[in-house]
Amino acid sequence: MEQLRASPAFDASWAFTLPSTCWGLEQSRRSAKTNHRRVASGSGRTVSERRGCDWHERTWVVHGEDGLDEITLAGKSFVAEAHDGVVKTFEITPQDFGLSVSSLDHLRGGDAEANAQIIREVLSGKRADEARSLIVINAAAALFVGSKAETLPDAARLAEESLNSGAAQMKLEQLIKATN
Repeated sequence: MEQLRASPAFDASWAFTLPSTCWGLEQSRRSAKTNHRRVASGSGRTVSERRGCDWHERTWVVHGEDGLDEITLAGKSFVAEAHDGVVKTFEITPQDFGLSVSSLDHLRGGDAEANAQIIREVLSGKRADEARSLIVINAAAALFVGSKAETLPDAARLAEESLNSGAAQMKLEQLIKATN
């Protein structure tokens, strides 16, 4: 894969708390594949408009080849990128982020409460397994799409730093406090 580039990074912690309405990575369990096809066919402008995003901003619609409604660790993920009015499609893998391909079978099927607990364990440093890598890869994509990192590996390092420093957990706590 050609090295993707964006602009320099600053604070990685925000990627963990951005609302899904315009953070670039559109994720929808029911429509990820449909939206990918819409954007890829050029009719995806409505996707970015519906999400409240500026069509000239970089937007990614993603889904994993394993059916995951986000970037997967289990293999290839399909991306439709809208940027400056141009739509292009490509595939990415965990290796593009400097990560390893990993099975996610043991992470599937949890309810909302179980999944929230996994996220809290990752953010608090209690988990260093595929759950953490899945959070890293998707946060890295958001950082890259949001022009906070020049390359996908740089974005993954920023996401790791945010987890390691506790900044990501602090942002979650601030979000919880602000919304309760």
